[in-house]
Amino acid sequence: MKYLTVSAIVLFLCFKTAGLNADRLYIWTDKAGVEHITPEPPPADVKTDSVIEYTPEPEKQVEQYEQQQQKSLKNWLIERRRQEAAEAAKKADQARNEALAAVAKADKAAQTAREYIETHNRNQYMRRAYKYEMRMAAEEASAARQRAAEAEKRAKEAEERARLAEQRFQQALQQAGNGGQNTGP
Repeated sequence: MKYLTVSAIVLFLCFKTAGLNADRLYIWTDKAGVEHITPEPPPADVKTDSVIEYTPEPEKQVEQYEQQQQKSLKNWLIERRRQEAAEAAKKADQARNEALAAVAKADKAAQTAREYIETHNRNQYMRRAYKYEMRMAAEEASAARQRAAEAEKRAKEAEERARLAEQRFQQALQQAGNGGQNTGP
């Protein structure tokens, strides 16, 4: 029955688009058991299974509905762009904080290495005895500086992504403000 009702609605819409001005569709079964969907009432001796009433919507209501749908889509796009911008800004802040922590750690490793080398580089015996440890301290400081540089690079990339996300958000706001005449991302 559900399939029949859907079929009736589709047929009704076809009748409407074909120029027939039917405001009702009649669903009825003839004596041979064949089901009919017609805009005319069934013969008097046949029972009507159901009648589908149709009230055409004025064009103004259709336009208002379409405008409402477009406005909802614009609002969704604006909200999505706002969320993307906020998330990108948050990631940029995290990356910047990680970079600052890496720089601080590199500075501390460099200071520790300098102090260790100064302490153990006073005479030839200490230089030979602690040569490996001094080299390891210098290498650790160098590695920490490299990690800090990589963290700063990631922070700059994250800040650039945040800037671009903010631009997309501002563009979405502008498009919504001027009626959405421009339809680019």
